[in-house]
Amino acid sequence: VSSAKIASSAVTDAKIAGMSATKLTDTISSARLPAGSIIQVLNHDAASSTNTSSSTFTDTGANISITPSSTSNKVLVIASVAAETYGSGSDRGVKLRLLRDSATLTTQTYNLYDSSDTSQRISQVIIKDFDSPSTTSSVNYKVQYAASGSNSTARVQNYGETSITVMEVVGW
Repeated sequence: VSSAKIASSAVTDAKIAGMSATKLTDTISSARLPAGSIIQVLNHDAASSTNTSSSTFTDTGANISITPSSTSNKVLVIASVAAETYGSGSDRGVKLRLLRDSATLTTQTYNLYDSSDTSQRISQVIIKDFDSPSTTSSVNYKVQYAASGSNSTARVQNYGETSITVMEVVGW
């Protein structure tokens, strides 16, 4: 209906006040969105260079918290890690893992694997997981790294940043 066909004074303040806010602002509640819709996106970048020769996982500094709006919603976690391995040992690399709070979601053991004993490997390495946290409380996701192999050093954020992105996805 065009405005030319609406009678003068037909739309009163009382009629507008009686409408739901979503009709006035074009806001759609997440409950009305179809499964698979992305309803929240957050990102954090870590830039401080850090290294370890230990096979014990340690934090990269890339972490982010998100509060899902429904227990049936999922969280897609994607991290791009600026990783490097070097040292005098052979069969070395960088181990990575994603955690939700203290629970391990996924682990990659042989990133930047190198069987020689003198070369250096540098790359952006992707680690991801599609998580079902089953909560509406805040959850924290983080990336950890460790050295793999003997006489090996793993370093992150020396030649770039590590970025972690979380996306809340309407569940099904």
